[in-house]
Amino acid sequence: IALLLHVGFAILLPSSMFHRKHVKCSVKSDNKFNSSTVYVDCASFTPNVVENKLGECTVHFQNIERYEGEQTLNISNSLGAMTINVPSSWTLISDVDNSMGDVEIPAPHDGGGPVLYIKGTNSMGALEINFV
Repeated sequence: IALLLHVGFAILLPSSMFHRKHVKCSVKSDNKFNSSTVYVDCASFTPNVVENKLGECTVHFQNIERYEGEQTLNISNSLGAMTINVPSSWTLISDVDNSMGDVEIPAPHDGGGPVLYIKGTNSMGALEINFV
């Protein structure tokens, strides 16, 4: 049975979906079927798009002292778990469309610092935004 399932999945799904890959910080970070940590470089704000499909993804911000504000982090989470750790000194404005998923976004937060916009979708996944 296991052999038949393996052959069936190999035919239906690309083989790259079953191998771990290193997620690079670029303009777009894409995570499928694995666990990854994405670091958003606030000096250049890359990546500015983070996609997670059937995986687990944690987003952190680095070089936060160089963040000038008014940037948008675009997210897409589908059937996975995504956690975004936002510095507590920032002001967060979120606009996330949720479809049959679980979204935990803190109450509107004005940390007095630069503004971060988080926009995107959560489809049958779990999205959590934390202040750290």
